[in-house]
Amino acid sequence: MTFVATATSVALVNAIPIFADVDPETYNISPQAIEDAITERTRAIIPVHNGGYPCDMDAITQIAKKHDLVVIEDCAHAHGSEWKGRKCGSLGHLSTFSFQQFKVMTCGEGGIVLTSDEELAEKAYSFMHIGRMPGRPFYEFHRLASNLRLTEFQAAILLCQLERLDEQIERREENIKYLGEGLKQIDGVEPLNRDERVTRWSFYYWNFKYREEEFDGIPRDKFIEALKAEGVPIGVGAHGEPIYRNPLFQNMNFGRTGCPIKCPLYGKGIDYRKTFCPEAERIYQKEALSLPHAIFLGGKEDMDLILDAIRKVRENTEELRK
Repeated sequence: MTFVATATSVALVNAIPIFADVDPETYNISPQAIEDAITERTRAIIPVHNGGYPCDMDAITQIAKKHDLVVIEDCAHAHGSEWKGRKCGSLGHLSTFSFQQFKVMTCGEGGIVLTSDEELAEKAYSFMHIGRMPGRPFYEFHRLASNLRLTEFQAAILLCQLERLDEQIERREENIKYLGEGLKQIDGVEPLNRDERVTRWSFYYWNFKYREEEFDGIPRDKFIEALKAEGVPIGVGAHGEPIYRNPLFQNMNFGRTGCPIKCPLYGKGIDYRKTFCPEAERIYQKEALSLPHAIFLGGKEDMDLILDAIRKVRENTEELRK
């Protein structure tokens, strides 16, 4: 339940991405599923703060320490979110943020890597800067890398957005609290429970649940279609089906040698056609609903329009059968 780049970034450094299932209460990676997936070859955990909802970083950090693993936070959705008062992005060994065009902070394309480890920071700098190293001659290159630098113009756009980020997060949190309370009064839809350790929730999209059984078996996609007809920009809260279902992984499209998936040095190989994360599949196919972050910069009257549309669809479920 994330974007494909989370997994392909692993394969591009000749490592093998292994998928773990999600927690049905948060839609984030399940600590127990992480524990179950760890082998002697595991080197890192990449928790994705899905939609901006912080993962259980207490449990993930404990697992990483137990198995001597690196934690790389994927914070592409979590600009400003906090876990127990600490910013997402400061809880792992490394973290990444996206500034792609739809994100809470955007400069069209680009991102940032954060770390408090000086050695890792130098390596990240070098990979971003065509293999150069800090303090070394300009035309001295130390590793195979590329030009991944943001422009100064993009950086200026992002710095301006930092000035208003706190205010925007506060407004969004007020609106999701209001909308969430309203949803609790409507049978068949349900907001995700907020973990008390999530002290700030900045989100790319806001997930909530569709209960098909409470809509007399009417599929979620019919509900989405009806809400869109009412002008509500609703989606399914994920980047399409689970990543391992993509042709890239199902057909093993990793080049002529198949590395890293079929690399003889690995010795085992993996068949993603056998990968199955039941909770992720169920949530994507039947349950997840989401609303984009931009609408939560509106006022209470905008939240009321959304609630009115949901009530209207709920009160006319027989029309959805036609």
